Order: sequence, then structure tokens, then C-alpha cells
Amino acid sequence: HAGNTNVVCKEIIVPRESTHFQVDYLNPDGKITLYISHNCATDPSEFLASDDINPLTHRPVRADMVGFFASGTDACALGRYVIDVESKAILDSDVLYDDECMMSTAALYTHKEMDVRDVYENVYWLSLGYSEELRLDRLEELYADYPYRRFDIADLPRETLPGVLFRVYQPTMEIEDKYAFPNGRLPISPQFVPREGSASDTDGYIVTWVCSDDTATESSSGDELWIFDAANLAQGPLARLGHPDLDIPFTLHTAWMTSIGPRTSTYQVPLRDDIGNAVSRLNAELRVMFETEVYPYFD
Repeated sequence: HAGNTNVVCKEIIVPRESTHFQVDYLNPDGKITLYISHNCATDPSEFLASDDINPLTHRPVRADMVGFFASGTDACALGRYVIDVESKAILDSDVLYDDECMMSTAALYTHKEMDVRDVYENVYWLSLGYSEELRLDRLEELYADYPYRRFDIADLPRETLPGVLFRVYQPTMEIEDKYAFPNGRLPISPQFVPREGSASDTDGYIVTWVCSDDTATESSSGDELWIFDAANLAQGPLARLGHPDLDIPFTLHTAWMTSIGPRTSTYQVPLRDDIGNAVSRLNAELRVMFETEVYPYFD
């Protein structure tokens, strides 16, 4: 309420961990609707290291995959929860499992007009896929006693599962449309781009980067920008944009703007002051990289 100087916090525990979540702006009678991407027994900050062992081969992981994010150790999910703030109770819960779409975390999402919504309806989620080559001994030992486990570790997939772009109608937690990418292609950073005069939250395009080493397509490095009809993902991309010199780094979040203009704010935190202590703890090669390739553009 306007004029309040104190904020009261209440702890409400929702089972299973989360990577991302959304909350409906409307909260009638103090009831909050929360949508959660559950990264079950999975840590998106875990990466392959040179001394990691793959539990299937019992050998070190591939040297060319060092630094890549590790596969999880259980099937993941999406959840919808209605929470009563006063009683701190979960009044309703609906957890969506789909082991084709979400064997790995549905870690990234997009929807029309990326701002606060009264009610989230059609939301586009992206699962990055699953690979047996990215399984790690140390993670499977760490999560062996995971309390919400659906797959025994012995039953985890022993083959690659593709990344999937899918649309969820969140009031009913149903997957209404989806597209599975070909193996060997990593989809990242989905973005909803509305058509001019767009009248609904499926009227537009989904644009996503796709990383690959496949150079078989003429005039493509394998890294491409794929464009989908938001109302028909299943038909596949409307267009694939590439260039022989395109080399995409691993990206995450995106932002759609109707126009681009100069920055008007004068607020700025000096980058060296902001991250300098953390950079000083890195190895010499990375410290040099910051000095030569990063700081000069912000000093």
C-alpha cells in the first residue's frame, strides 16, 4: 500500500528447485499464481572440467567438450502453483512432465511483450537438449539421493535427446505446439517478435539462435538464426539465416525492442570497480583478456 514503510516477508516452500519463474500480476484475495521451471536434480552452473569422468565410459570427458554445461540427473518439469499469502499455503499445484520436451531443464522462455502480464497464458519455453556425453560421475553421485527423483540414475538416457521449442498454455499447463531440433544443433535465446498490428499472444515470430558445427549448408558456418511462426512451431523454421563468418558464442537472455535509440541515462557503475576483485582471482590469461579486450571499451 502507498505510504507503507515496512515490508513483511513470508516464507512459503514450493517443492523442487527452480531456474526461472513468473508470477501473474493479478493476485485476487491475496492469492498468487506462480509458474516455475523446475531444474530437478540439475545445476545449470555445472560445467565439464578436464578431469571429469563420464559414468558410461568411465573415461575422461571429451577434451573438446570441456567448458560445456553438464547434463542433469533427472527429468525436469514445469509447475503452476496458487499460493495463499495469508495462510502461507499452496492451494493448488499442477506439475507438467514431458520427458521428450523436458528431460533437460526448460531453462529459457519468451512471450509476447516481455513485461509484467495480468495473467500469463501462451508462453514459449526452450529446452536445450540432453546428451549422454555430458553426464558426469560427480554429479550423479551428488544427486543420488534426490528426494523427488522420477528416473533412477541407472535408467537415465544413454543417447542424445534434441533441444525442443514448445508452447505451453499455462492456465491449464498443456503443451499445445512444439518443434524438436535436429541432433547436433543447440538452440538458445528464444525471442518473441510480434507482427505489426499483432492481435494475440501467438501472432508473431519466435527467433532463436542455433549453434552447430554442421557446415553442409551453403553459405553457413553452422551457426544460424532460425525464425518460426509463433502459431505453428511444428512446421519447422520459416527461415534459417546464416553466413560463412558467423560464429555465435553461448548466449542466454534476450530483449525485444520496437525501436532503438541512444541511452538517455547518465547513471553508470565503472566496470573495473564493479568486477575488478573477481577478475583479480582469475588466471593470468583471463586477466590479460579483461585488460586488453574488455576494460578499454568501458574506461
